[in-house]
Amino acid sequence: MKGLKGLFIKDCKLVKNQKQFLLMILCFCVLFLVIYQDSLFVISYAAILFTILAISTLSYDEYENGMSFLFTLPFSRNTYVVEKYLFGMLGTVLIVLLSSALEIVSMVVRGVPIPLEELSLNALASLLLSLLVLSVSIPVHLKFGVERSRVALLLAFGVLFAAGYGAVYLCGKLGLDAAALLEQVLHAGLPVLGICVLVLCGFFMALSCLISTHILKRRQF
Repeated sequence: MKGLKGLFIKDCKLVKNQKQFLLMILCFCVLFLVIYQDSLFVISYAAILFTILAISTLSYDEYENGMSFLFTLPFSRNTYVVEKYLFGMLGTVLIVLLSSALEIVSMVVRGVPIPLEELSLNALASLLLSLLVLSVSIPVHLKFGVERSRVALLLAFGVLFAAGYGAVYLCGKLGLDAAALLEQVLHAGLPVLGICVLVLCGFFMALSCLISTHILKRRQF
């Protein structure tokens, strides 16, 4: 896609300019690794914070009518949307891998046994959660803009929580044990779980990308 590389470089530079935020993430990760014995949540922490940072590039693009200028450049709105998802996904995967590597190094230094299965499950869950947040946040942000998107996101995640609770309640009414089903999924093995996470992430991101493209094509700048 024409202009994809330029947009990717632009977002990398925007993230690079957030040196203080990136340093804060690194400092907190190292601090948690040093203080806590069981610090697997560092992976989730780093992944979610990077997701927030990736979403913030939308705010920078819209600052002082920046979108009006951006779309005078030779790339399509579809390319713009695809780049946002690619940037968010690649960055999140990289952060999950780096934080997992830091976790392993910390355990080796402390002489703690490395629970590879638990570490892998945590990394997969962090990746799924972060990409879910990304897939909800991008279309909401494009639809409502910087200010109104904050309220809209709270409502959107409230609806998702209610839907999850409703699904568990429905399982109970149908005589299905949601906890037992989840336990079976977790014991299916890492290859199966990895495939499930990839399928779910792909589905959420593809659907979200289609919605975002439709929203952006209808917006006037």
